[in-house]
Amino acid sequence: MCTGSHSGRRGLPVWVSLIPDLHGNLLSGESLSEAGKIARDEGAGAILLSAAPPDVVSKSLPSILNGGPAGAKAMVGKYSPPSWKPDFYPSFVNTEETPPGKYREFAKEWLSTGAKIIGGSSGTTPEHIAAVKEALA
Repeated sequence: MCTGSHSGRRGLPVWVSLIPDLHGNLLSGESLSEAGKIARDEGAGAILLSAAPPDVVSKSLPSILNGGPAGAKAMVGKYSPPSWKPDFYPSFVNTEETPPGKYREFAKEWLSTGAKIIGGSSGTTPEHIAAVKEALA
């Protein structure tokens, strides 16, 4: 993770986004807390959690609150069919399980936990982001 220190030399802000697993670690199994610490030590200006369901983001957020701005942007629904290929555009299903009002409640929780940056990840809609704006008001 030397990107932070290298980009910092160019005067560019660097934010690092990490994807937590269901157990509060990185998808690779390494410590989320340690990854956040390394990113900060390398010059990241903010650490974000993304691409995970809102409840997983909520569970994992305290792990990255380690001395600087942190944020959350959760995924709503799931890919169908599952794929991470850049040339394949799957649809999102089960997005109704986290409607904008429910996402707003998660955003309020993230703010009260200490997040300073809130957004949306895959599956969120303009309505979800409007709900986040309401949470920030």
